[in-house]
Amino acid sequence: MKILKLGDSGSEVEQLQNQLKQLGFDIGIVDGQFGQKTKLAVEKFQKEKGLTVDGIAGDVTLEELFNPSQKPLILGIDVASIDVNESSINWQAVKKGNISFAFIKATEGGDWPSNPPDNKWFENNWPKMKQAGLIRGAYHFFQPLTNVEAQVQNFLKKVKLELSDLPPALDVEDYPPQVAERWGQINLNERINRITQWLQTVEKEIGRRPTIYTNPNFWKNFMNETEEFTDYSLWLANYDVVKPTIPANNWGGKGYTIWQNTQRGAVNGISGDVDQNRFNGSLEQLIAFVNSTKVA
Repeated sequence: MKILKLGDSGSEVEQLQNQLKQLGFDIGIVDGQFGQKTKLAVEKFQKEKGLTVDGIAGDVTLEELFNPSQKPLILGIDVASIDVNESSINWQAVKKGNISFAFIKATEGGDWPSNPPDNKWFENNWPKMKQAGLIRGAYHFFQPLTNVEAQVQNFLKKVKLELSDLPPALDVEDYPPQVAERWGQINLNERINRITQWLQTVEKEIGRRPTIYTNPNFWKNFMNETEEFTDYSLWLANYDVVKPTIPANNWGGKGYTIWQNTQRGAVNGISGDVDQNRFNGSLEQLIAFVNSTKVA
């Protein structure tokens, strides 16, 4: 089936409308005309499934519509102050909108505590996430040329994890471009050593085994598809695809734990686009995952 969008017509649009109607979405009259009502129904379906919400029935949406996975759909989001203003988040509404877990950016580089930010965005949101009943997690954005111990202390001084929280996550990626340029200034061994230092030090200090957030391009271009870190759980960013590309030989045969599948999701309680994620398992397995990251 081709990509279907506003203004299209024909038997494939009629097939799309029938499928949406069968799933309980209001498309009005099944007439083979992709009008505003059909577009709205597609958007509602995309929102419900944690997909990019654009009202276009592309490959990913059509796959979800006609060949849905039999796995339970456990959805999450992740937010950062640069993308989502604090005042625009209603965490209670987020939870009620079929969201089970949420990550929030806590720190970047080594600014804390030497230059503590005036913005209390993380501190204000962190307790609200728990109060709403979400399984919450915090992540650190790694700066490749910044002293690693300073980055560790930045995170540890700001984030106090509880037993019910997700493990700490380390974001290693090649965006924005200036970060990619910094990664390019050190060789592969140094990249591995610096990432290892952060992961091992944080694990030792808090007794939780961290998660690695990354994307296939970064792991190919900067990490040479190393399997050095495949004992850590993988939070994978790979957008608008039917199946994600998993680096490092399917992450050492283990696959991904969390998949950030779109940057243009929509959830109740947040205005505008938001990163959305899927946990690779059931809610019970998500809780078991949280417990499994606690180091004896």
